[in-house]
Amino acid sequence: MAETISRSIFKAYDIRGIVDKTLTEEVCEKVGMALGTLAQKKNVSHICVGRDGRLSGPRLQAALMKGIRKAGVGVYDIGAVPTPVLYFSTVYLKTGSGVAVTGSHNPPDYNGLKMMLADETLYGPAIQHKNGGDIISDGIAFGAIQVPGSGKPILMGADRQTTGGYTKIATVISADFRLLAQLKAGDKVRFEAVSVQAAQQALHFQRGALALLADVVKG
Repeated sequence: MAETISRSIFKAYDIRGIVDKTLTEEVCEKVGMALGTLAQKKNVSHICVGRDGRLSGPRLQAALMKGIRKAGVGVYDIGAVPTPVLYFSTVYLKTGSGVAVTGSHNPPDYNGLKMMLADETLYGPAIQHKNGGDIISDGIAFGAIQVPGSGKPILMGADRQTTGGYTKIATVISADFRLLAQLKAGDKVRFEAVSVQAAQQALHFQRGALALLADVVKG
């Protein structure tokens, strides 16, 4: 009987699951066939495929490549390489397309697929997950705003984890973060988008004001 693909493996920026549970060789082969079919529509003749050092990598990579070939698209087997090298191969071999079989920062029983096709990274709607908004491998910056499935935003402070959590929608600029720390429970906040240059100017002004205040206090 054909294996059903769990919707939980389709994340915001990649495909990721538990090896031999939600991410199996059959699933990887089906993903390969789907990717190959999309490649045909974009006139892509070959796809570079590499993997990280996880023990499950060779067989999942083999299944993925089998599926791509079934769709009538050629494969360049890059072997065990860091993900940036896989991306480099898509330029060097002039494919503009590649898949990294990698578990990134996830536990050993995980693995996943990071994909690009015709010089475009596949993410969001192209591999949209339907259940939940968990992000396991993405880095979390100080001041990041995450939104869990409940829809109630979470502001990440000094006690945040370095990776993981939920979908990120924005990052509070450093100059304003202290203001948020002074809010009471139930207070409302309205955010406005600013440029990187404006954020840097605000931080520079704040640091200058604090330095001036320190000089006054010292007398």
